[in-house]
Amino acid sequence: MSFAVTALPAIAGHRWVCVEGTVDASTAGDVRSVLDGALRPPTRRLTIDLSRARVTDPAGRRCLADMTARAEALGIETSVVDPGRSLPGHAVATPPEPAAASAELALA
Repeated sequence: MSFAVTALPAIAGHRWVCVEGTVDASTAGDVRSVLDGALRPPTRRLTIDLSRARVTDPAGRRCLADMTARAEALGIETSVVDPGRSLPGHAVATPPEPAAASAELALA
């Protein structure tokens, strides 16, 4: 399985980081490096998308838990998209369905 971690540019202070592939001791440093950059201003809200990731060992789980805790300590609102799984102690966010997002925009 290939591995990729991508941080999208912050839009209105919201940054989205997508992780694909295995997160373990061999890739945790890459994940930590990208998330470290994603925590810099202007980020006020961070979504970590793990829907295409496999967190396979304690080093991978620790890396993600440490980085979400660091984001929260910096006052950055943090959510994790992780269908069917969860990092201990962290809320699990799910992206809105396209129709629901359109309805929310229409109401705004």
